[in-house]
Amino acid sequence: MRGLLHLEDGAVFAVVRAHLEHAGYTLQHELLDAASVLPQTRVRLFIVGFRSDLPGDVPGRFVFPDLPDLGRGVRDILEDEASVPARCWLTEHQWGKVKSQPYFEQHPEARVVVPSSPSTTLQSSYKSGYMLYSQFVPATGAAAGTKPPRFYTPR
Repeated sequence: MRGLLHLEDGAVFAVVRAHLEHAGYTLQHELLDAASVLPQTRVRLFIVGFRSDLPGDVPGRFVFPDLPDLGRGVRDILEDEASVPARCWLTEHQWGKVKSQPYFEQHPEARVVVPSSPSTTLQSSYKSGYMLYSQFVPATGAAAGTKPPRFYTPR
């Protein structure tokens, strides 16, 4: 959880770090974005701890890996549109309500994913809070531009 670095201006992370160091660990941390290997923007905090009582300079030799950019987009994981249940498609009414939101008016590109790009981080409120910030999958093929977008499916 990258927010751990910023909670209470870093005080929460400082407490976590102090407790782990008091328990005998030397720590390194880094923020890594899984979007290079997954089709979703997902920046996370990774903390690696090394026991201080072990011989050698393991912490000095440890380097966080460079994640290769695999260039994956959501199109690489989406199922065939024909198999998407009807309940996953926005109705014209729902889509109209989404488009009338101030956030959509300011950032329409943020609400419908470009299939060759990663999605935004999906939140637990993805479907229930769809009116505000959820990102949708555009219809493709003959329906492109004429049919409202859809939600991501559990797949």
